[in-house]
Amino acid sequence: MIEIDPFEVFEFKDTEKNIYKKLIQLTKVSPQKYNKINVSDLVQMSKYSKPKVYEAIKKLEEYKLIQINGYRPMVIEVYDPKYAIEKMISDRTGILEKAGEKMIDDLYSLPHMEPKYPLRDTVPIAFIDRIDVYFSHLEYLLIHAKKKIMIICGFLINNEEILLKEYLKKIINKNPSLEIRILYGGSFYDIKKEEQNRFRYFFKKNIIGPNQKILDKSAKNCFIDGAIINAPLRITIIDDSEILMALKTEDKNDERIGIDDISAIQTSNIPFIRFLSDTYIMLKKIFIDVIRRAEDMNKFIPFD
Repeated sequence: MIEIDPFEVFEFKDTEKNIYKKLIQLTKVSPQKYNKINVSDLVQMSKYSKPKVYEAIKKLEEYKLIQINGYRPMVIEVYDPKYAIEKMISDRTGILEKAGEKMIDDLYSLPHMEPKYPLRDTVPIAFIDRIDVYFSHLEYLLIHAKKKIMIICGFLINNEEILLKEYLKKIINKNPSLEIRILYGGSFYDIKKEEQNRFRYFFKKNIIGPNQKILDKSAKNCFIDGAIINAPLRITIIDDSEILMALKTEDKNDERIGIDDISAIQTSNIPFIRFLSDTYIMLKKIFIDVIRRAEDMNKFIPFD
């Protein structure tokens, strides 16, 4: 059960609360002696300065919890708190009821407004900043795919190759007719690295290789191609209706394997999905053009 401070509910300041409590304590000890209290005496008995005490008792009088009799000297008469607080609640309830009625009238009297431009429904976007949450979303999307999976892989999150290796086998066994399109590759800088250090080599060895037999059996439905992906993209599109896209927080030294600092978004925004689906086609076309130009110039691009 949540603890509440009733004085805070009624917007009492600490000074007002403590001064009022002090007044009630005094009247309980000796009603005859302290029912009418001189403010100067109250200042001496409290920890507050004279201006603070005066400010507090003025507010208590507004709440109708006390009455000030005379000003030279200023004397306070304390009302029975039971009836005084009930009266305070009653007064506030009446004010709130009137304010509520006025608010309703004001809202119903607002003129009708025609939008000057077409309003569109906005599909929500989920933001993900933890790798474990990203993996749980990825696993769910992969295993629940019904018709098509499209993956653009320009980098791999830490241990993602293990997940993709396992789930590639699972989803093909579960639904052999599922269309799977995977485009993977590193940047132009990746080509200059030793073969065993290239992103494409790593991807092929750890994800495609262990599933080669099952992929060969599903050759009609699986399209797995290497490419040059300069931008560090990591996109998964499921059934052309859901997308999960991971982004590297930093892109230093063209690191593409074992990335552990990422953020991600997930959405079912169809125009956004169509745009990124076109990115798959564009990347394939760019790579084919690069290979052709290299051949025309009698250059060799080391490609796994």
